[in-house]
Amino acid sequence: MELTADIGYGIESTELVKKLCQETTNLVATVILFKKLLHKHELDKPFFGGINSYILIMMAMAYLKSTNEAAIRKSFIGMLEYYGKIFDPREVAIIGGFLVLVGNKFGGLYISDPYRPYINIAHNVTRFKEIQACFVKCHEELMLKRKNWFHEYIEGAQILDNILN
Repeated sequence: MELTADIGYGIESTELVKKLCQETTNLVATVILFKKLLHKHELDKPFFGGINSYILIMMAMAYLKSTNEAAIRKSFIGMLEYYGKIFDPREVAIIGGFLVLVGNKFGGLYISDPYRPYINIAHNVTRFKEIQACFVKCHEELMLKRKNWFHEYIEGAQILDNILN
């Protein structure tokens, strides 16, 4: 898993990610599934407006904190639906690891850095509408195929291969 962070906070960010992964059920599996999905659609390249792993971890963490989903399939599907269909980056920000209603205060996707809350770590994510469309498409495909998918529980990133191929 790549981690893009300022050099001055790289060690702290790495330690935070390790801690979050240990403390949060399904965080690792959920992030791996989303990384696979974003990579498949070339939306995982921060230099081209995509989402890096650190941002994805913060998004997953905020979503998982807002729900009590214990099953990976439910947290994955729920996160697809939330960030694809419900989440409005003009109205909701991720601040302190929580989803916060901000009422168009920031004008776009805003995810505060855990160590420097005044820094938007998502300021370079220029393809968020494409990312949301990707999440919507995947969510819709899952809903169409969900009976087969739920009965054939497969670990990790293989789930997406079976759904999208």
